Amino acid sequence: MLNLLDSMALIIQPEMTRHASRWSGSVSQWQNNVQKIRNFITARNEMIEGGLSDCYGLTGPYNITIDVEPESTGQVKINSLELQSFPWDGRYFGNIDVKLSALEINPDYEFDHWSLNNHSVLPNDSARNVTLNLTQGDYITAVFKLREFMDSLVINEINYNSASNFNPKTGLNCIIRWSMMWMRQTGC
Repeated sequence: MLNLLDSMALIIQPEMTRHASRWSGSVSQWQNNVQKIRNFITARNEMIEGGLSDCYGLTGPYNITIDVEPESTGQVKINSLELQSFPWDGRYFGNIDVKLSALEINPDYEFDHWSLNNHSVLPNDSARNVTLNLTQGDYITAVFKLREFMDSLVINEINYNSASNFNPKTGLNCIIRWSMMWMRQTGC
């Protein structure tokens, strides 16, 4: 809000001398009024935080940082906010549940676990959707791992010109038998 106020004041300031001479007042009076608005904005943020804490019995707010590892392998949703760039910093109250969800966005990666410096999550750190009750600031990381595709068979060759004595059903059965034998031998 302060940045918005300052940008507006910079736009208006060149016109204030002419405005004051036409409508009365002074540039210093206008500057004092802008400062009063600045003071109100600053105090309002503190009053809102105090009011929420007093009314609802909240603690904090606490600074948190949310990150994703490896980079660009997933996203995180905190309460209703879907985060897309990391690391992300925010302030959240304690004594109230904060909901975290790991979002899989890269088909080659799947969610593995949550890593937190100062807290634990419920139901456990390997659940994609968890809750957290803050008691202090924290660095929270959603950790993703490479997805293993062990149950898929890919046939990437097609025979367009088979010999006249080639039986495609026999050929396919051979591939299936070989694949099952390979899976038994490797434990897949």
